[in-house]
Amino acid sequence: MAAKKTILLLVLVLVIIGVVLMAGWKKTGLISPVSKLSVQTVNVAAPTPVPEPTSIPSPSAPSPSPDSIGASPIPLPDPLVYGPCRIIPVLMYHHIQPKEEAQAKKQLSISVNNDVFASQMAYLASRGYTALTPDQFLQGVASGVQGRSILLTFDDAYEDFYKYAYPELVKNNLRATVFVPTGLVGNSDYMNWSQISEIKSSGLVTFANHTWSHKNMGAASEETIRYEISTAKTQLEEHGLGPVTSFAYPYGTENLKVDSIMKEMGITSAFTTVPGSYQCAKLPYDFRRTRIGNSPLSSYGL
Repeated sequence: MAAKKTILLLVLVLVIIGVVLMAGWKKTGLISPVSKLSVQTVNVAAPTPVPEPTSIPSPSAPSPSPDSIGASPIPLPDPLVYGPCRIIPVLMYHHIQPKEEAQAKKQLSISVNNDVFASQMAYLASRGYTALTPDQFLQGVASGVQGRSILLTFDDAYEDFYKYAYPELVKNNLRATVFVPTGLVGNSDYMNWSQISEIKSSGLVTFANHTWSHKNMGAASEETIRYEISTAKTQLEEHGLGPVTSFAYPYGTENLKVDSIMKEMGITSAFTTVPGSYQCAKLPYDFRRTRIGNSPLSSYGL
């Protein structure tokens, strides 16, 4: 009888010790030795890239409140390290279309009304702004610009650029840059190659790299990054739109691997969605842009 009591007592003690250890593992974020054995690393081959859905999610940031064109909540780079640094505004647009169309397509958050856009372009022309190409912008950051200079950028090559934005650029003789996800060209709501070629003939618009499928670069593998950027660059240049030397990050997400890959491919500038207009010559793959909404451009400090 005494032996049975001793065995029961030992079992009870072991159970208590087990409970205490499990609690300790859970609290410290560890896993038990038994659970650890079941954890395995599975290497899955990357799928063949395909264009992402044509209904591209809106950027995470809401439409901007009118703000100073040079203001930014993110710390500014040290000009002694990354300079020369200059204030050169880069304006970022997505859709340009009537409010009713934007509402019907659920694109209000990334749309500027076409009548507002017309007044914004007229304002820039009346104020004597010079709209730069990306290469001119890059040179301006390094060496300075004369007078009022600006870079106008449009992401995604939507068809409404052809219908509503491009005529206003022609009317006001303003240059612009369109960042093209080439795998989506010709899809519903996007420009086709014929429209892009027609715009190119004006000499006012530069077409630049926005990956092949509007791929988020943030967590992409090096293989995927290379495929996306090189495919878009090749397709643009095959359509007579080269040399392609500029890039914009889809969704604004960067990746440490991207800079060296772009440099290797001859891309000399890249644009983020980080707000502000403080640009530094030694950060050519981190240029800032100001997202424009339906407020007058004077509200953004222009």
